[in-house]
Amino acid sequence: MTCTACAGRVERAITGAPGVVRAEVSFATRSARVTLTDPTLQLSTALEAILAAGYEPTASADEILARRGVAAAAESDRERQRRDASRAILALAIAVLQMVFGMPFMAHGSAMAPGLAGPAMHPMLRWALCLSTLAVIVIARSFFVRAWWALKQRTADMNTLVALGSGTAFVYSTAATAFPAWFAADAQLPDVHFEAASFILAFVLIGRTLEERARSRTTAAQTGLLALVPAFTRVLRDGKEVRVAAREVRVGDVFVLKPGARAPADGIVTHGGSSFDEAWFTGESRRIAKHDGDEVHAGTLAVDGLVHVRAVRTGTDTRVARIAALVLDAQATRAPIQRLADRIASYFAPGIVAVATLSALAWWLLGPEPKLVHALTTFVTVVVVSCPCALGLATPTAIATAIGRAAQLGVLVRSGDALERLAQVDAVAIDKTGTLTEGEPMVVDLVAIPEADTDTVLRLAAAVERGSEHPVGEAIVREAEERGLEIPAITRFIATAGAGARADVEGHDVRVGSIAWLASEAVTMPEGAAPDAAFGIAIDGVLAGHGKVADSLRDEAPEAVARLRAMGVAVVILTGDREEIAKAVGAALLVEDVRSELGPEQKLDVLAALASEGRRVAMCGDGVNDAPALARAHVGIAIGSGTDAADSASDVTLLTGGVAHLPDALALARAAMRVVRQNLAWAFAYNLALVPIAAGALVPWVGYRMPPALASAAMALSSVSVVLSSLRLRRFEPKV
Repeated sequence: MTCTACAGRVERAITGAPGVVRAEVSFATRSARVTLTDPTLQLSTALEAILAAGYEPTASADEILARRGVAAAAESDRERQRRDASRAILALAIAVLQMVFGMPFMAHGSAMAPGLAGPAMHPMLRWALCLSTLAVIVIARSFFVRAWWALKQRTADMNTLVALGSGTAFVYSTAATAFPAWFAADAQLPDVHFEAASFILAFVLIGRTLEERARSRTTAAQTGLLALVPAFTRVLRDGKEVRVAAREVRVGDVFVLKPGARAPADGIVTHGGSSFDEAWFTGESRRIAKHDGDEVHAGTLAVDGLVHVRAVRTGTDTRVARIAALVLDAQATRAPIQRLADRIASYFAPGIVAVATLSALAWWLLGPEPKLVHALTTFVTVVVVSCPCALGLATPTAIATAIGRAAQLGVLVRSGDALERLAQVDAVAIDKTGTLTEGEPMVVDLVAIPEADTDTVLRLAAAVERGSEHPVGEAIVREAEERGLEIPAITRFIATAGAGARADVEGHDVRVGSIAWLASEAVTMPEGAAPDAAFGIAIDGVLAGHGKVADSLRDEAPEAVARLRAMGVAVVILTGDREEIAKAVGAALLVEDVRSELGPEQKLDVLAALASEGRRVAMCGDGVNDAPALARAHVGIAIGSGTDAADSASDVTLLTGGVAHLPDALALARAAMRVVRQNLAWAFAYNLALVPIAAGALVPWVGYRMPPALASAAMALSSVSVVLSSLRLRRFEPKV
């Protein structure tokens, strides 16, 4: 829309659509607020009316409904938080009023006249009673309702303790206000605790509001991913660009990305070139250039240039959708340490009620006058100060925050259990080919026998190996191509499986294979021929050259391995390659423990042997042959660029950067478990320290008795502190 007249036309178009009750279109916000009798059936009709009027909506019907559902859930959370905050403020205001104006009449208010029996206390306390009734019966009614349901199910929870604490303070204070002579001692009016009942409820409500706001931030990573996929895109249909909803893109469609457009699906570039912002996927701000044959992920942003991309995965199959779903699932799982904390918390509430009851009985039977007042006050204080909120929040908030942060760093952790096991790892077995190395062997130390030209020998050998699927043959051909040599045609070809091959090339008999095979073929071996060479090249029955093959290291491998060692993690290299090649890679990475010539079964044996030594071993790999080891290891870590088999068998997936994020994953897992232990330690220490004080342990020594209002404030503070402690993980940054 370009003016208010546009808004008027759009509004009239929507209003005329079937099922539309009312429509309001805002030019300022470029949005429409529409009331429909049945949105699921009539929203598409309303959008078609907008198109018919000559305008284009920025989202499809499905996306509007999906966002409406997400927005409704988010708004529901916000409304609940606002409601809890309003109730907390009202309860706190009531408590403050009671404390300021009623306290002089609540604590040893005035001496009773001789013979006074049963008159009502000071009129100010009647107002305190009315305000407490409002706080307990109206504002915090939910605590008592939930406590009653828990009681019916023969269990107890936080609501039970809050209801017991505030309810006991309220009932006792009401009785003491109505019948003061029943509780009087030494002609003194009894203490009452209306302000305590209100403070308890106020602080609990404040704590719960802060917890909800903090915990809602733990899922920001997951919800943010889903918002990256655009609502509409442009697709080539019959040679023309057509604007369609992103959900209508099918596998095989070619969509067009212009500067500033986000990819609606995963695909392969078929035409053009552009640099892409893949920060959501790689965790890095640098732009990645994409050209023909390169892969593009849904949600990534084309920064410059124009590209055509053929869709290969759409909808829920895209990587961004799968990652978002897996992150959500992982955040919902429980780590073993969390199950332990939950089990302790389930016994905690009944245990605290027992402790509070015994403490109250001790004060009633053994304490000074007024015994009943002291007993009830002690019961209320013990129950309130020990609410197990902090214990219950200690683990899940840290786990969910860590998993969300890991996703932002390009590490997909599949469960809380996997995160805890990852933190225990002290050894990492890493597959060599494709993980530490590029997986493409390179020719090194190519030597031509004196009087032979290296390039000539290489081009003849490449002619024999052209079309070969053997890694050594592919390396020879690749080396010739990189040198720009013209590879001639052959007229006769004979291959010997596992040994070598021969062919007629430009009138020469050329043989390429192992030194042992060439010797068995009666090839003349001049002095100085290297017996440890990976291959030899013979021309017309005479060895003309030989060379070795090495697998080049990935750029990120040396730094990643060095960081692992600095963290105290033992590194073991596993490979099915030959020993000399494996040891060369190990030497380049300064890794001494290198196991070579291993099949899938032998890799399992190595993991079992390391485990028998007491090691907690993570396996990191990318191939189908690594899948059994990934599944068997203490933690399986797959490289995101690897096979689906490896990915599905793993507990953790490094989405980008190869092994570069492996140390980051370990460091984050350790940080998460450290925060969990700190949270649990704080929760237990808090209760161990304050429960005895609440029971009156300091009274004989210093005469201090904790008031119920202070107990409720301490309880709320403990819960909030645990959540804020967990949110520190959102600021976790890998150390280079």
